[in-house]
Amino acid sequence: MNIDDIIEKIYDLEIEYNNEIESYSNQEILNMREGAPYNPLLEDKHEETIDRIKSEVTVLISKLRKLSEDENYYFFDCPFSVYVNHYEKRKDFFIKNNIDANEIDFVKDEIIKRVDKRNERMLGYSVFEIYYHRLIYIKKSLDYSEDKKINFLEKKLADFGFTVDYYFDEDNDKTTCFFNEIEDNNNLDTNTTTVINTEYDTSKSNNPISGNERKIEWIGGPSTLGYIIGYLAEYGYIDAPKKKGGDINYSAFAREVMNTFKIETTANTLQKYLNLDSEKSTEIKRKLENAKFYIPHFNEF
Repeated sequence: MNIDDIIEKIYDLEIEYNNEIESYSNQEILNMREGAPYNPLLEDKHEETIDRIKSEVTVLISKLRKLSEDENYYFFDCPFSVYVNHYEKRKDFFIKNNIDANEIDFVKDEIIKRVDKRNERMLGYSVFEIYYHRLIYIKKSLDYSEDKKINFLEKKLADFGFTVDYYFDEDNDKTTCFFNEIEDNNNLDTNTTTVINTEYDTSKSNNPISGNERKIEWIGGPSTLGYIIGYLAEYGYIDAPKKKGGDINYSAFAREVMNTFKIETTANTLQKYLNLDSEKSTEIKRKLENAKFYIPHFNEF
């Protein structure tokens, strides 16, 4: 298989994945409306299908990484050597297309993107974009390359007088980064430094996070909050932010919910539960449905 063949196969598997999620979700909703008992066989079959698809895509990404190394092909999870080979060209393109930008802006942007794997793990196929993060099992081989890329960028950052710190979610994945500018205070008698801290979330926004408004305190866990709010959006009670195509923008939706509720979680984690079709929401969906949780669609009133 060549690179194009691999990407085409991943595209086909993404379609199968989406169809399986939709089919399973529709069947769950139908069972809930009809009061049918929980069917473990249905869930087992669904999980087997998802596991098969993710296993196949994981193998294909490994093959793509090997071809990437052989052919110097750049994509998010390319080997470290390929990333370095493309660094200067990508930096020049970034600066050319962003007025007043310089290399430090590019390095910061790269780190923000490396943190935002869910939205940045993307392959282009024809006119389509394949977001494959949800389609793979993360292996150590990916982590090795990723760690080297992050270390490379952090060294670049240090050359410009910056450091970076991170927030991590419950799965120990980076979710937010902080750029710290170190200023030498040469006019002082003692050797001190001033740290100017700016926080960035992984939405690719360059606006610092701010705001001390009073929030509603959520006592439960993020899975329950995410599912209930996502449910209300799905059933017409909440006007959630949308993408250009009309689908819910779960990343932006999660940030809005985080700005409304005080809860110990991250926007990256919460967005997984807001999406009722995601794997993360499957278990909480089953528990709430078994507890007879049901709100009719807004249009039914």
